[in-house]
Amino acid sequence: MSVRIKLILGFLIPSLMILMVGFWNSYQIRTLSRGVEDILHNNDRSIQYALNMNDAVSNIDKALLQKIKGDFTAFDSILPKEKSIFDDNFREAENNITEKGEDSLLVSLKSSSDLLFQKIDSLPSNTDFAGYLAEFFPLYELTQAKIDSLRLMNYRALYTNAMKLVTQSRVVALPGDVLVVVALLFFFLFAWLTYRYIAAPVNQILNAVKKFNTSGDYRPPALDNNDELRDLAEELKTALKK
Repeated sequence: MSVRIKLILGFLIPSLMILMVGFWNSYQIRTLSRGVEDILHNNDRSIQYALNMNDAVSNIDKALLQKIKGDFTAFDSILPKEKSIFDDNFREAENNITEKGEDSLLVSLKSSSDLLFQKIDSLPSNTDFAGYLAEFFPLYELTQAKIDSLRLMNYRALYTNAMKLVTQSRVVALPGDVLVVVALLFFFLFAWLTYRYIAAPVNQILNAVKKFNTSGDYRPPALDNNDELRDLAEELKTALKK
């Protein structure tokens, strides 16, 4: 193998290693990006929609209690606003289904919330607290439970995706760590090979030339190389005899 090839391989191999690690890290970073997008644009949104629906239903419950106490004005102003907030966030949640079983849970939530609002519309104006507990409160708790199930489903998915990101981040870092170790090993290997097959033969040829200058006797060194340096040693023998 020629000296030129040895030097080229010495630079080509680490360059290829760096290139491979670069492509690998690029792929993993894109994967991480998709994971972050899943968390921010999917699960986090569904969680926020569930929290907004929960607040709307809670405010309706508080307004209904005010109605029972005789404050009809507050109830009449709060109910349309909070029902609109609930409906808007429910539609957004329907358009942001990301988890298995989330669609059926939303269907169930829709059923219970429809019954809840129908019950509110049909409650007599003279309903007392006992009537509230008997007629309204069970549907309120059922609707709240289904909203909580939706929120917890996405919390669990968010946690799972976050743990995947942690694992993937370690995978991204691993090739870099491996590259450092391999690069150090390759550096020492390349340094040894350079000394063994280039620097040492050159020194042997140089010492033979120095000996010729002092004694007039040139003896080509016994080189293991089968390359230009060996050819150089032989050519010097011919040249110095002339």
